[in-house]
Amino acid sequence: MKAVIATVALGAVGIATSMADPVYSANVVGFVNVTTYPSWNLIANPLNGTNNAINTILPGVPEGALVMMWDASLQTYSSLDIYLTGADAPSGDGWYDNDTVVPSTKVLGPGSAFFFNNPNPSTLQVTFVGEVPQGNLSTPVPPNYSLVSALTPTSPSLLPASGFPVVEGLQYFTFDGQHQVYTQKLDWLLVADGVPQDGWYTDDTTTYTAAPTPAPGAGFFLWSPSSSTLSWNMTFNVQ
Repeated sequence: MKAVIATVALGAVGIATSMADPVYSANVVGFVNVTTYPSWNLIANPLNGTNNAINTILPGVPEGALVMMWDASLQTYSSLDIYLTGADAPSGDGWYDNDTVVPSTKVLGPGSAFFFNNPNPSTLQVTFVGEVPQGNLSTPVPPNYSLVSALTPTSPSLLPASGFPVVEGLQYFTFDGQHQVYTQKLDWLLVADGVPQDGWYTDDTTTYTAAPTPAPGAGFFLWSPSSSTLSWNMTFNVQ
């Protein structure tokens, strides 16, 4: 999964510029291009659309594309949604529940993440369009497994200095769409656990590693041993 923050723009007039030379506006909108590989990819919408309904966020994808989300409350995957077109789509081209063929009600807002199945035999570019979230932002990290993403189109380091919540035993891993495998788990360990410093360590060898920096539009799993919901708090302003 490759992500490119292509532009930031003034939505009303469509003026575009690079992130290195941003246009300032009370409501900054832009787009993020994410390259998906054939089959499954773990991605996320980092922008606020007019609404974050699946048909708003992922319009016009190839027929047969699939979306699968994680239900943190039930600790299981939700039902699949499928993109149908033409005679296969009872209510017009769009996303439907794969089991019931009822129009999908899934919401793909910033902070969440989902698996996207690219039905093409080659890579497919998915473009997220919307308003850049700004101000004081917060993403909940519930107990057990959750599927999350950054609330902004940035690549934050998953460290306390970036507002990321860490507790002893927290785990991180993601999915490599190019090779169709889950990545190695990383554990947050403390000096009290016998490691040289607090930080991220490989799950099997206890080797210290740099903090993950998920790309814009990337999703990842967290496993939290906490009995209460943690909060990933960050402040982000384009101006």
